Amino acid sequence: MSRRIPRPELVEQLDSLFGLRHCGRRLPRREYPSAYGQMGRCLSPCLGDLDPNLYRRRLDEVLRLFAGGERGPGARPAQALLDHVEHELRRASAERRYERAQALHRRAGRLRAILGRLDGVLESTHARPLLVLARHPSKSVLEGFWLAGGRLVDSGVIADGEDLTERCEAAARRGGRAGELGAHVPPGEIAPIRILQTWLASHPDTATLTLEPMPDARAIAEFADAARAGAGASAERELGDDRGDALIADLHV
Repeated sequence: MSRRIPRPELVEQLDSLFGLRHCGRRLPRREYPSAYGQMGRCLSPCLGDLDPNLYRRRLDEVLRLFAGGERGPGARPAQALLDHVEHELRRASAERRYERAQALHRRAGRLRAILGRLDGVLESTHARPLLVLARHPSKSVLEGFWLAGGRLVDSGVIADGEDLTERCEAAARRGGRAGELGAHVPPGEIAPIRILQTWLASHPDTATLTLEPMPDARAIAEFADAARAGAGASAERELGDDRGDALIADLHV
């Protein structure tokens, strides 16, 4: 007997909030709405009479929350989602749909708990690609770390005069490949993402360069020169302690 794999609760919450279908990849034709459809938590495309453009617009509405949408590409998806629920809650109250407002209030509380457990992973996986330059904790060399989709996609010692443009462009391409990075986080990758996100948050003086939009070769070279010249001096002091050693060790595993 095959065993059904439970769907992540965040996915279930999004499906119910936006009326997306809860069934699997196969879409069985039904004569009557499913239980979710009867509760108003699904648009019931299984009935075959739904405008596909309506369903596409609803799906796009969800995706815009995680891609930035009107809030801009740097928006935090967790906050964007909570803001959307709060907006719907206020609208339901204004329209005196108190039962829906109460349901949205419960959903907002549950979403806060779920997003809190993710501990920044959601924001990190949707962040712009980033180049981090830091001094090695025990050697007089500069190291580069390229992040995309929350993951470390490239790293290594930066040679004097090395042109980093090609590596920056390659890292940015990795971040834009749906299905590889940013779209799904396997359980084994959550811990490294948290290490990176936590370390960067606790070392705000670390030299970083956003790779979206992609800077030109001159800007990248100037950024690297500034790091070599000591613009990342505070990062060098931080990396000299045990936490810096642990980060470097973890990133090279």
